[in-house]
Amino acid sequence: MREQVYGEDIEPGDEIGPLLKHPDLAQVQKYLAAGRMGDGSGMSSRFTSDEAARREGLAGPIIPGPMSQAFLSQLLTDWCGPEGWVQSLEVNFRRSTRHGEPLKCIGLITDKQDQGDRTLVRLDVFIEDPRGDRPTQGVAEVLIPARRP
Repeated sequence: MREQVYGEDIEPGDEIGPLLKHPDLAQVQKYLAAGRMGDGSGMSSRFTSDEAARREGLAGPIIPGPMSQAFLSQLLTDWCGPEGWVQSLEVNFRRSTRHGEPLKCIGLITDKQDQGDRTLVRLDVFIEDPRGDRPTQGVAEVLIPARRP
C-alpha cells in the first residue's frame, strides 16, 4: 500500500523519485496492444521494428510518447498517495527514447499552495536517459491532503 504524503511534509526544491523503468520490446508491444495502437497499418512499426525505425532515420525502435508520459503519471500517482490527485500533467517530447535503456523518472517540487484541507503542488517532471538527456519533460499539478484542515 502506498504511503500518504501531506502538504506539511514537502517543500519547494524537494525531489520525488526516481521511478526506474527499463522498457523492452515485449512491454512496448503490450502497451501498443492495450492502446490499440498497432492496427496493422504499419503506423506503430517504428516502435517495434528495427528495420522500420531505421527507414525513418532512427537508431532503432523507440518508446511511444504516450508510454513515456504514462511513466511520469505513475511517478506522480505513486508519490501522491491514495488521497492525492494528479490534477494536470503536460509533457513535451524532445527526443526519441530507445528500447532497453534504463530510464529515471524524476520530479522536482517548484511550488506549493495551501488550499485549506489540500495542498496544490507544482512540479517539473522529466525522464532522464543513461546519457543524462531528458527526452521527455513537463510540468504537473498535484493535490495532496493537509494534516490539518
